[in-house]
Amino acid sequence: MIKQFSALLLAASLLACSKQATDETTITPKETTYTVTTYAGKEQTGKTDGKLTEALFDDPVGLAIDSKDNLYIAEAGNYAVRVISPSGVVSTINSKASPFDSAPHRVHIGADDEVVISTIYPRNAWLCKTYSEKNGLKDFVVDPKAIDVMRTSTVFKNTKGDYFFFNSSSLSKLSPSLVLDKDWMKNVEAAATQLDGNIVSVDKNDNFYMLSGFFESTFDGPIKIVSADKSIKFLKGETSVNNPKVFNYGDGTLPKAYLGDVSGLCVDKTGVIYFIENNMGLGHRIRKIDLDKKVTTIAGGLTEGYKDGDGKDALFTYPSGIAVDSKGNIYVSDYNRIRKISVK
Repeated sequence: MIKQFSALLLAASLLACSKQATDETTITPKETTYTVTTYAGKEQTGKTDGKLTEALFDDPVGLAIDSKDNLYIAEAGNYAVRVISPSGVVSTINSKASPFDSAPHRVHIGADDEVVISTIYPRNAWLCKTYSEKNGLKDFVVDPKAIDVMRTSTVFKNTKGDYFFFNSSSLSKLSPSLVLDKDWMKNVEAAATQLDGNIVSVDKNDNFYMLSGFFESTFDGPIKIVSADKSIKFLKGETSVNNPKVFNYGDGTLPKAYLGDVSGLCVDKTGVIYFIENNMGLGHRIRKIDLDKKVTTIAGGLTEGYKDGDGKDALFTYPSGIAVDSKGNIYVSDYNRIRKISVK
């Protein structure tokens, strides 16, 4: 009798453990949701520094964040670079000795927190400007015969201190000791039809994340990754739209997920890619690609507009620049405003 009771007790215990294991394996992880707020700026244009609620901008485009979470803004309309401190104070980086005579459109951060600023039409003696707390704002001067100045549209810096100049369809490399490798890599064409077609983000392993050229985007994928060893791989997804009326249409894992017209991107310190997707008639969305190549829509909608709130309800109007801080907050330049997307 005792043996029978023990057997029944053991069976009941095994059944309970089995049920618990089954219940645990069927638990669905909570979906991450995001909230969109207006971080700085208003609808009207202007150039006002100070508190976030008082700041005014004119066509902010490129964004970048340094290791201290200072947010740098390339502002085309005011021919200026603005910075928002972690405490929420807006100021202007300027230099009477080296004023901008062409609108800045891209800003990148080197590993040493040097800010590299690309302008739309660099003049003869310099290809970009640099800024650091120690040296202030300076012209980056090189021999104009060494690099085709008029075709150089974006300059950025890797973790080793090398500068890279993107010009049309190739990357030229300039070492910290100013040794030039003009043919470091050819055939990395970016979309010549887009002003932002040469956007570059550099990860901790010195991989460059770029927008593909027009034909590359059509056949290979809209995002290309150029490794430090000069190899290239593409991130490709579906090009047909599945139910665009739904907020997260096209989400999933590459290559099955839908990828539309990418117009801005950045990569965080873990390697997660955040990108802006502007499709005519198909939405103004902020999305991300995880390390497992899972594509998720964070915020934005089918139509252009301006609306804060939950990510699925928020609206953007042709956003352009994007950056991520150390806490995972996402910043997007959107018309005359800087929008902030945080985990709810």
